[in-house]
Amino acid sequence: MQDDFQEIKVDMPLEDILATIRNNCGVVTGLRREIERLEKAEKEEVVDKPTTICRATNEQEVSSNSPKSVDDGIGEEASYFIDTNMELVDNPEELKEQFRYLLPAKTNGNYHKIIQRLRMNYIKLYNEYVRLVESEKSTFSKMDIELLMNEAEKYKMASQVLKELEYEKELQTEETPELNRVVFMMKSTGKTYIEDDLSGLTDEHLEGFALLVDSIIDGSFPGVKRLNNNNNINGICEVKSFGKRILYDRVGPNTYAIITGFVKKTDSNKGYREFISNRINIYRAYENMIKEYANKPENIAEQDEILKRVYKTLGRTVENSKGMGVL
Repeated sequence: MQDDFQEIKVDMPLEDILATIRNNCGVVTGLRREIERLEKAEKEEVVDKPTTICRATNEQEVSSNSPKSVDDGIGEEASYFIDTNMELVDNPEELKEQFRYLLPAKTNGNYHKIIQRLRMNYIKLYNEYVRLVESEKSTFSKMDIELLMNEAEKYKMASQVLKELEYEKELQTEETPELNRVVFMMKSTGKTYIEDDLSGLTDEHLEGFALLVDSIIDGSFPGVKRLNNNNNINGICEVKSFGKRILYDRVGPNTYAIITGFVKKTDSNKGYREFISNRINIYRAYENMIKEYANKPENIAEQDEILKRVYKTLGRTVENSKGMGVL
């Protein structure tokens, strides 16, 4: 079987057309087997207590009892990092850099399943284009077919690039685990919003928030959820654990801005919704400034000191905190 889809040319002899169709069917069959292999691998990697990933539609969470919750959860988490409908560049090295920027840290517990899901999505898109060309080739012009197959080849390339990155990142992290950096939304008083917003909570609650900060730094992101119920909060994410939530946004390849934290009691609580809206409105007003600040190397030492202070507020010592000395 050939590795590439071959073009059917208008002036081809009939035997060549048939040979090309047989080749292309072989390509499709091979890719279908690859999808089945990845689906099987994904099922085999499901652990006894998978991390629950929630859909972000009107902030309603998918129940972990749903028969599709694990499958849909990985799909939701994968789409949080990479939208397979986004425009892809033609150059594989440039695409690899694009994916490196978007993919989670290797320490994310679902890292391999996220890669597998994204690869499956791209292979399925490739197959859709191939089938479209095969079924409608008599109605397409040569230029139409060429354009469609160029797009299809991008999806095939994306799957291959993701496969390379999966093992490339694995080799890198065997030696040096990659940690994310965090920056904080600051008040005019010099304190962070999360420090003020969590004041008065019990030590037990504060320790839970310290663990959520840990999860952003180590890339595990428990219960990650992208908010999208109105334009202003679209793209803002939260991590959660037992009612405790931290709102954050991605501001660099491995850098996240922590907006605030809170204890969520009910989805319908008006005060809770107003609190979120207020904090995100403030973040949007200073978003560009925060991103610029977060990505300047000369500001890292200052942010490290702020992180130490936040951890102290959350009841942590420097020695027991993640990211100290490397942020």
